[in-house]
Amino acid sequence: MHLCAILFLKFACSFHTIVIWFVNITERCSFVLRIKGFTIKLEHSIITNEFLEHVKQQIFKFVFYWLKYYIYKFVMNFLAHLYLSGSNRHIQIGNFIGDHVKGRNHEKFSADIQKGILLHRKIDHYTDTHPIVKQSYRRLNKNYGRYSGIVMDVFYDHYLAKNWDLYSDVSLKNYVTKVHRVLMTNYFKLPNNVKRFLPFMVKSRRLETYATVNGIKRSLEIMSDYSSLPNETDWAIQQLIDFDDEFDQEFKIFFSDVRAMVKEELGENPMGV
Repeated sequence: MHLCAILFLKFACSFHTIVIWFVNITERCSFVLRIKGFTIKLEHSIITNEFLEHVKQQIFKFVFYWLKYYIYKFVMNFLAHLYLSGSNRHIQIGNFIGDHVKGRNHEKFSADIQKGILLHRKIDHYTDTHPIVKQSYRRLNKNYGRYSGIVMDVFYDHYLAKNWDLYSDVSLKNYVTKVHRVLMTNYFKLPNNVKRFLPFMVKSRRLETYATVNGIKRSLEIMSDYSSLPNETDWAIQQLIDFDDEFDQEFKIFFSDVRAMVKEELGENPMGV
C-alpha cells in the first residue's frame, strides 16, 4: 500500500515533466479533460503560486481520469487468470500480464514469465471455444453482440469470487493481498500499461469487488464509459439476476474443465500464490 502511494507521488510530483506532458497530451487526445479558464503555455505565463496551484489541480483531475480509463479498459478477468497459475510466482505474473504482451514480445521476458504469458493465451483460447461458455454468452448476444464474451469474462470472475470457498482454503481477501504483494514486488518487470493501472487496482482492491453484484455493475458502467463496450449495464445486471442459477452452474462446469486443462499443462494443482 505504501509503495502505491510512493509510486503515485513520484509520478505526480515530477512537476515540470508532468506539465509539459499534460499540455502536449491535451493537444493530441480528445478524451482528456481540458483546462477551463485559460490555456497553459508556460513560456508565456507568469509563474505565480496561484497559477501553479491551479495547474496542479487540473493535473490531478487529468491523472485520475486517465487512470480510470486504463484501469477499466484493460482490467477484466484477472482473478481467474491469477488463480490458474500454479505455485510459480513468475508464471503467475506472466498469466496476469498476458493481455498486454502481443505477438513474440513474450520472448523479452524470463523463461517462467514467458510460460505464464503462453498459458494465458491457452486459457483464453480454451475459454473462447468452450461450448458451455458459448452457451452462457448467447444470453447476452441480444444487446452486446460481439462484446458478449467480454461481459461473460466479467460475469465468470464474479462467480469465481462468489464461490471462492469451493476452490480455495485461503479467503478471497487474504488471497488478493498475497497477489498484490507478488505483483508490487515485481512491479518493474511489468509492461508499461500494467504499471500504469496496477497501483490503483491494488488500492481499490478491485479483485474483491467482483464477489458482489454491485461490484460487477460498477465495473460494467465504467467500462462502457471508457471503452467501446455498449452502455447496457442495467440490462446486463438483470440478465445476471434472472439467470443466476444457470450462469452459476455453467461456470462451475467450465471451471472444473479449465482447472483440469491447466493442471495437465502445469503438472500441478492450478491455484496460484
